[in-house]
Amino acid sequence: SSYAYEIKTELDTLNKLSKQINDYAKVFEFVTVILHPKHLKSASELLPEYCGIELYDLSSGSCTFETYREPSLSPLINKSVQVENLTTKDLDFILRFCGEKEIPSKRKAKEEKIFLNLQMDEINHYFKMAIKQRYRDRWIYLCKSFKKINPIDIQELFIGPIEPSAIYYKNSSIV
Repeated sequence: SSYAYEIKTELDTLNKLSKQINDYAKVFEFVTVILHPKHLKSASELLPEYCGIELYDLSSGSCTFETYREPSLSPLINKSVQVENLTTKDLDFILRFCGEKEIPSKRKAKEEKIFLNLQMDEINHYFKMAIKQRYRDRWIYLCKSFKKINPIDIQELFIGPIEPSAIYYKNSSIV
């Protein structure tokens, strides 16, 4: 399954939330908003029923989560939007995986070949495979290094993996 998460802290507004959720729901099967309890009333009125809501609490010195509403399958999933969100390398991966011998050089032709040869459920399946393949090495790195990384640095180190000791060299108690 594919999941999207949007995080709204107590410092955030919910101004863009409807559009963000609508966009995620076209690409991912399950969408959840993780938010500070101060946003619960507004968010629960604003969010569609298929969108999950997870509350976080930092008051005890650690982060705890409480599920307010489980997500259900997005009714908006759209194969065109999924394909638009893939890189040309991802499209090549899908076409090769499907046994395509001649892969077009132009992006539009690659997309057309995918739409001609695959049904919605197949595109969704290959979309997930391509995303897994794209982020595989970063995910393995993150899992191996997780205990050495401060939570606030996870996203940055996922984007550009470097050895955590290079960041935390001054504070040996973290490493």
